[in-house]
Amino acid sequence: MKIVYITAKTPWSPKETFILPEIQEIRRQGHQITVIPLRPGKAVIAGQEAMRVAEISIHLPLIGFKVLGMALAVTILHPLCVMITLWHLLRTWRKPLKLLKNLAVFPKGLAVARLVKKIKPDHIHAHWASTPSTAAYIAAKVCNIPWSLTAHRWDISENNMLQEKVRSAKFVRAINRQGRAEIQQAVGKSLADKCEVIHMGVDVRQSLNAENQALIEGKLDKFVFSCPAYMVLKKGHSYLIEACSLLKKRGKPFYCWLFGDGPLEGELRKQVKSLGLEGVVEFKGRLPHDALLGLYQNGAIDTVVLPSIETESGDKEGIPVSLIEAMAWGVPVISTPTGGISELLREEAGVLVPERSAQVLMESMETLMRDAEYLQTIAERGRRRVFEEYSIETVVKDLLGLMKSK
Repeated sequence: MKIVYITAKTPWSPKETFILPEIQEIRRQGHQITVIPLRPGKAVIAGQEAMRVAEISIHLPLIGFKVLGMALAVTILHPLCVMITLWHLLRTWRKPLKLLKNLAVFPKGLAVARLVKKIKPDHIHAHWASTPSTAAYIAAKVCNIPWSLTAHRWDISENNMLQEKVRSAKFVRAINRQGRAEIQQAVGKSLADKCEVIHMGVDVRQSLNAENQALIEGKLDKFVFSCPAYMVLKKGHSYLIEACSLLKKRGKPFYCWLFGDGPLEGELRKQVKSLGLEGVVEFKGRLPHDALLGLYQNGAIDTVVLPSIETESGDKEGIPVSLIEAMAWGVPVISTPTGGISELLREEAGVLVPERSAQVLMESMETLMRDAEYLQTIAERGRRRVFEEYSIETVVKDLLGLMKSK
């Protein structure tokens, strides 16, 4: 099967590393895939995984003379299809800003159609229900090729032509049950059956023989917590730092490693300094995806903590792949029941704490530090959950099955 994947920036963005294993698995299962990011950056992100995906990707800017020339060529060859597609964009807009966003990607969508005509894929799939799926919608309409999209979290509530996209698409994938319910509510009963839940998956094959973390040679003498997350409000970093301060006051020896960067990094560094946590809470920067997985594999990290919150604007998690990946390697996780996280960590597959509560978070961290048996139980339950429901092999088979279905 030939497939075109439209992403936001992958593999030119560290914010979409969770898509990389899916692309790789599609190739592993014997299918040809071409990746076309909507807004590619200047450099491919670090890591072998991203470099391999870059080899099958087409770097075409969002706008430029080349894109405009390709769009013009498609318009000349298929004027009626282009005009009808543009009309659909114009008639389905709700707010001026969304209309402007869609018009801004219209030339790129036509340029993608030009590429699709040459590639001749069997299916187009877009990640995000926002402008990447607008580009996929445009290309699919012009080329008359089946298409589908994966909706994650904020892109659902944004509702950028969602009803029209669901109507036009072969199917729409939500990554959790809550996301599916939100899509179904937005599009109405007549289109509800086109919405399917297929989780984001992780590679669990190499995790099957993972050694017990406590037996790995070279283990640090202190317990290591980590938080691999983009530093934005909904990730709740400030509550983790506050919990670390409370834990330090109890005389517990530990490290807390923060992986990633983001707009709140400066503010979080100030918080760490003001609480006297230098040397305890460490900013490790942006790490290549495969390097982070290597830390889990080598037993360098004891527990992953993601104290996510739902912001006042309604921004929240889907099901964070950062938690799924840790669980796959037998690393226990602590998080909050926001977004779709409780779906992942139900039945004590992880530790759930109330959002915005540094005190309860600290107590849970302390419990895992002192109770090795409980730590191992949570780790085993988490690993089992991922094996049963989030294996990338099964996820991709399900996704491809929908693409192939009549």
